Amino acid sequence: SSGEALDHAMRADDAGLVAHVVREAMPAMPALSQLRALPVWIDQAGIERVVDEPAMLLAAAWACTVAARLDDAERWLAMLAGRDDVAAQVVLIRASIAFQKDDPAAMDVWLARLGGHALPHPSLEHIRAALAVRCGAMLHRPEFPSVPRLEAAPPDELVAMAHGAAALTMLMRGDARRAQAIGMPAARMAQQIHGRRSVSACVCAVPVAAALLEQDRAEEAAEMLACWLDLAHHSSPDVMIVATLCQARLQWLAGDQHGARATLIEAQARAAGRGLIRVQVRLLAQRVLFAIQAGDLRHAGLLQDELEALAATLDASDMRAREVGTIAALSRVRVALSAGNPVGALAALEPVRSDNAGALVLIDLLFARVNAALDRPHLVVRHLESALAAGLRLGLLRMLRDEPGIPALLDCVQPSGDAVRDNWLGRVRAAKDQLQQPATCLPMVRRRRRDGDPEHLTPRERDIVALLEQSMSNKRIALVLNLSVDTVKWNLRQIYAKLGVSTRYEVILAVRNRALRTGTA
Repeated sequence: SSGEALDHAMRADDAGLVAHVVREAMPAMPALSQLRALPVWIDQAGIERVVDEPAMLLAAAWACTVAARLDDAERWLAMLAGRDDVAAQVVLIRASIAFQKDDPAAMDVWLARLGGHALPHPSLEHIRAALAVRCGAMLHRPEFPSVPRLEAAPPDELVAMAHGAAALTMLMRGDARRAQAIGMPAARMAQQIHGRRSVSACVCAVPVAAALLEQDRAEEAAEMLACWLDLAHHSSPDVMIVATLCQARLQWLAGDQHGARATLIEAQARAAGRGLIRVQVRLLAQRVLFAIQAGDLRHAGLLQDELEALAATLDASDMRAREVGTIAALSRVRVALSAGNPVGALAALEPVRSDNAGALVLIDLLFARVNAALDRPHLVVRHLESALAAGLRLGLLRMLRDEPGIPALLDCVQPSGDAVRDNWLGRVRAAKDQLQQPATCLPMVRRRRRDGDPEHLTPRERDIVALLEQSMSNKRIALVLNLSVDTVKWNLRQIYAKLGVSTRYEVILAVRNRALRTGTA
């Protein structure tokens, strides 16, 4: 494939061969997973080796855009100024840059410039489809742009990416069931054809993992999410939001509260470095919720102040202000309720409006909590019934389970005689018992810890253990296995959890003891 050929050429440091592979692949692109390595190669090889190759300049611009090196992408595009033969691709790259900057208004302008003009290759149409899906969702447009049918399209990374974008849109709208239905086939296809660590597999895995978590399938979600860590530092804004929240919630549910907070803080710092206000607000709202759940109300208030100040930096005309304002308001309601101020919570909640299905479920849950505090039982039941019905339709079990105070209110809701609805109510009510026994509340890590058996390690984890036995550092392991250091750290945490240990030395002992018991030493 062109991707494998490009990878081979870069490893051989053969500039002529790299240029030949790229020229042959254009106007399509080499596989994204190999393309993201191109900027590193160019930095090492020197710009003068590619400056006279328009195809290389385009590929470099795409590579930098995919890797969120946006200033570098602009530099490559500047070298293509005035070239009519690549004008459409330049416009598409600029739309992609706007996407990475979380600027839907600019993205919409660039996509409109393309109009109905056909792009020179189906791969580029897949990119346009993915961008149109996300742009429409961010601009709150009701219509849903079409994406290529998975079964009818070639097994292209960009086809999978378009489906990943559609799944992400469904997830961000609060529809976990549709997100899983759209994203799971694309994720499987991408993993089988392009590998678990391919860009397409990682992007598709994120909304699927979040959807699985919402449906209370935490271990499956953790396995699906693991590959995303390779892209943690250059994810698009929505992928960063969904993946980080999913990872932090998984850690929290597993009892690793410190790790969950650290995940959010680190991701927020990366988002701040890229100027992604909406991402920071989303992550801050989750930090507020964690602080409330931990009973640290003073810290929750301080985080809310930080959230409000950040939200206030967006002008009302900014297309992101509507979403950010809703997030800030709902977080404000939680803080007021935790402080014993239901009147203030109601004042903050009543003006909130949203066209997001997930946000509407949360609004109903918060109204139920407010009315319970104000001793209005009939309104509590009304809002709980509404939230339960929508949660069932959308697959939002964990949203219903995890909102503070909701499990205790569910005794107000009576069985209806509808088997599906009553079974759903029973599943949500079961959270009360789990919350009273934290050690058995979705113990993703603790359950594995009881196994303590190296046979349960994945192939990648076994590779890491083998390198641990050679006293390699995390950086050295990452280099040998061609992983990011963050991915190595994530896998080490999973290894510790599965073996019931807490140090690298204990991992080695556990594996050696197993080998001695089975005679495989």
